[in-house]
Amino acid sequence: MSIIYFTLVIVGIALGTGTMVIWIGLPILLASFAMLWGFCALERQMIETMLRMPIPEYPPEVGPMTLRRRFGRYLQSGQTWKGLLYMLFFKLPLSIINFTFVIAVLALALGGVLMPLTYLVTNSVLQEIQRAGHSTPDITYNIGFLAIIANGHFDTVMFIHSLVGIPLGIAFFFLARYVINGLAHISGLIGRVMLGPDTQAMPTPKDDLYGAGSRSQRGYATQETNSQQREAPLPYARTLS
Repeated sequence: MSIIYFTLVIVGIALGTGTMVIWIGLPILLASFAMLWGFCALERQMIETMLRMPIPEYPPEVGPMTLRRRFGRYLQSGQTWKGLLYMLFFKLPLSIINFTFVIAVLALALGGVLMPLTYLVTNSVLQEIQRAGHSTPDITYNIGFLAIIANGHFDTVMFIHSLVGIPLGIAFFFLARYVINGLAHISGLIGRVMLGPDTQAMPTPKDDLYGAGSRSQRGYATQETNSQQREAPLPYARTLS
């Protein structure tokens, strides 16, 4: 999705800017900005649903929106420029890092747990090749400081060594969970800053630690009400509790 965001937004804006002199770039830019807003709305929804970190939406459009007025709104709104920065300099790099790390740690954890089975299957395959009259090289698997060698003949010591991979894989998986959750948390915080409005209400629900509220439009109504009638704020410690 990050690659799709990056490609469509960059190509659309670059093409629209380059063809502004012949006026065809104006509708291309308009469509690119509208697409960017749609991607930002999708990201807010995904962060709210998957990471449970609600993000307030920008105020809805009021009154009839002509093409000229809509284009001016795109250029003046922080949603456009903050969303563009998020898509180009935060979303894509973070997605590459998260994707690479998650695939690597899951492969290592799964490989450790399945190491005994891997040893047995490898030995069986090498043994069948040797029965057909072909020579086979030894295949070595490393689990930390342990080296497991499969040569087509079952070795009890090597099989016991392969069993060490099971607790190591399980421990590595649970350790990696904290790092994966930390990366997701960082991604959600960056998305909340870059995709939300500049002014966001303080958290009032006990299960909302990020100050967005579960209803975006109601968050704006609350901000508007608080600006008109002064209310005593809740203690900060009690709010976070």
